[in-house]
Amino acid sequence: ERITKLVDKMLDLSMINSNADIECTDTVSPASVAQKAVAESGIEKAAHLDFELQIDDEVKDIHIKTHQKSAVKALTLLLDNAIKFTHPLAFRGRTKKNAKEHVTLTISSTQHEVIFTLEDTGIGIPAEQAQNIFTEFVQLDEYSDGTGIGLSIARSLARHMKGDIILDTSYTEGARFVMSLPLEQ
Repeated sequence: ERITKLVDKMLDLSMINSNADIECTDTVSPASVAQKAVAESGIEKAAHLDFELQIDDEVKDIHIKTHQKSAVKALTLLLDNAIKFTHPLAFRGRTKKNAKEHVTLTISSTQHEVIFTLEDTGIGIPAEQAQNIFTEFVQLDEYSDGTGIGLSIARSLARHMKGDIILDTSYTEGARFVMSLPLEQ
């Protein structure tokens, strides 16, 4: 499974680096993008986490024109990152009975874009590393399981769809990633 995921990521990286166009011809709801990403990541099954999906009322009737597979992939990579870096409380020396770390995915919108905000109570990312984490093969924690390309792929996919992914460095309870996709292409 790890080898398959690595090969998939390397193929995604190759496609992104070739500057191939991603045709945004799928009309989908942001909720369906999120639900597919949640299912693909398996975050709801992570025993050490409490996961919550929040969809703002104004988003429930919105549909966006995007590349569904790429949108789901980008969000799945962010969710995978949250699973990986939001360790069980016992890992941090906390032993509160039945306590779990939290990951929340919120979908909202502005006049021009849909916003997927992913907050976790994980190890966090120092503000001075905010841009480095999107660089290919960069890992801040050398002891983690991973390749250091997931966030790079996620951001590149979002940008190929005329959106973006940023790290909100003002959030200090863990990490907050914000993925935006345009309402109109």
